[in-house]
Amino acid sequence: MRTLLAILLYVQLSQLAIASDWQREKRMAEEIVDAIFDGDPIMLRTDEREFLGIYTEADESDLAVIVMHGRGFHPDWIDTVQPLRVGLIDFGWNSLSIQMPVLNKEARYYDYVPIFDEAIPRIQAAIDYLEDRGNQRIVLIAHSCSVHMSMHYLNQHGDDEIDAFVGIGMGATDY
Repeated sequence: MRTLLAILLYVQLSQLAIASDWQREKRMAEEIVDAIFDGDPIMLRTDEREFLGIYTEADESDLAVIVMHGRGFHPDWIDTVQPLRVGLIDFGWNSLSIQMPVLNKEARYYDYVPIFDEAIPRIQAAIDYLEDRGNQRIVLIAHSCSVHMSMHYLNQHGDDEIDAFVGIGMGATDY
């Protein structure tokens, strides 16, 4: 009975309006922008707010990737995002890494599920930015929690605006 009550409480709490931590995102952006060596920091816009992206351009290319970090990180995350966004330009791919919604440092995977909707306009803003720059082929590359956010985007919007999806660490949840 206790387990059933705990599950019901979790379901009810997950339905509450939870928003990402914009102040944490702002602090992270302020900390990393001056440390970006490759690429240009840009501010992308959703209906609600601006968020950080890092655009890195290859020579004469109309191919692009959108690189999305794992839970609680940022668009220049040294362990995964930065090597991908910089390394792919050597193969002719423009890259745009974007800030995905984050919560406080202690948040676990299931705490993020209620804010998956916040990822949708960010991914769309990134696609629009790349299309406006003349990119003809766009690939989504997502790591960890951003894989699930990207899949949520694809479930809502379909895949007409992208050419491929790469999910890295797709099973990353808190078991």
